[in-house]
Amino acid sequence: MKRIISYSTILAVLLLLLVPEATLTGAAGLSDVNKKIEELNKKEKELNEQKGNLSSEAKTTEQKIEENQQQQAQVNQRIIKLQDEIETTEKSIGLKEQEIATNVKEIDETDKEIKQLETEIEEMQERIVKRDELLKNRLRSLQQSGGEVSYLEVIMGAQSFGDFLNRATVVNKIMDQDKTILETHVSEKESLENKKVEVEDKKQSLIEKKEALETQKKELETLQASLADKVAEQEVLLAQLETEESELEEYKLTLAQEQEIVRREAAALQQAIKQAEEEKKRLEQLSQSNSYSGGGGFFAWPAGTRNTTSEFNPYRLHPIYKIVRPHRGLDIAARGDIPIYAAESGVVYIADRYYEGYGAAGFGNVVFITHWLNGQVYTTVYAHMRDMNVSEGQTVTRGQQIGWMGSTGDSTGQHLHFEVHEGGYGNAVNPRKYLQ
Repeated sequence: MKRIISYSTILAVLLLLLVPEATLTGAAGLSDVNKKIEELNKKEKELNEQKGNLSSEAKTTEQKIEENQQQQAQVNQRIIKLQDEIETTEKSIGLKEQEIATNVKEIDETDKEIKQLETEIEEMQERIVKRDELLKNRLRSLQQSGGEVSYLEVIMGAQSFGDFLNRATVVNKIMDQDKTILETHVSEKESLENKKVEVEDKKQSLIEKKEALETQKKELETLQASLADKVAEQEVLLAQLETEESELEEYKLTLAQEQEIVRREAAALQQAIKQAEEEKKRLEQLSQSNSYSGGGGFFAWPAGTRNTTSEFNPYRLHPIYKIVRPHRGLDIAARGDIPIYAAESGVVYIADRYYEGYGAAGFGNVVFITHWLNGQVYTTVYAHMRDMNVSEGQTVTRGQQIGWMGSTGDSTGQHLHFEVHEGGYGNAVNPRKYLQ
């Protein structure tokens, strides 16, 4: 979402600038000044529209940033909610695992109970077998002796009344014992069957419960995985929103830089209009005006020395970065306190320490001056200065000192990097073409 101001846009705005009185005197006369005033008023209107558009766009961007931040807050809330659900699900899985463990323990205990019961059943079956044999023998004896007659014979064979009583008691005991044996036999058989069914049912119930718990655990694990996927989706969305916010913030910063450039240009424009009006009044009183003849040689030497160390070269190997980068100006170097001069009268529209504007990264302390000469806009650049004596919007005259030679920015030693741009900044030409 980066916004880049094209050189053509910069050139269009730089055309708004006029130079001060000394330079305007060399223009084509009153008609030219009237024409330039008309052009300046038109450009002022366009600049105001541009300022309005930038302001509106900055406001829209700010709203988008706020909306993005709200969306991020909502996504964060959803992530927190999903993480809470995952935590709750994990706890539920843990409880199910505990229940399953308890259930397994109960099944193991039931298996032990079944084994114990099987031992008891074996013992009981042995007792039943013995009782069966005893009862069979008893029945066999009864069949051989004629059944109840044998008991009667035992009683009637008493020798005395006391013997009778004794025999009757013994017979009753025998009959009661037979009855008890039979009842115990039947009861133990029923108890055995009931207990066996009861234990088997209990085991089956525990097995079914275990299967149900394992099914529930699997469902919870599936839910947990689904929630984790949703969290991942929300985190991807959050990352996208954060990237978008970063781009919007960068775009907002770019708009702020554009607005600052427009502010500077608007200030220079107001001064240019004022100067044009003053020049119009002055020219109305003059019968003729001075003008440069054009063609070259109308810029004064910009430094207190003419020692040139590097010429204009579109394919120079950069001394610091060791890559081929165009050298769009002339390097003038000398030791000591070397003054820097305005090459021609004009308006300062950038005077910045370590300026990092469009195409000017590494210039260090730099001054940009706009000139109007012979119906043409020019921009001169003075880079790497130690100190500057001028400020933005200031009018300067030809040969006026604007600072001191230095080595700020991307510089390997004290020198002045001097550029000339035809039609405004962005169209660098060889300064030799215009230097006297």
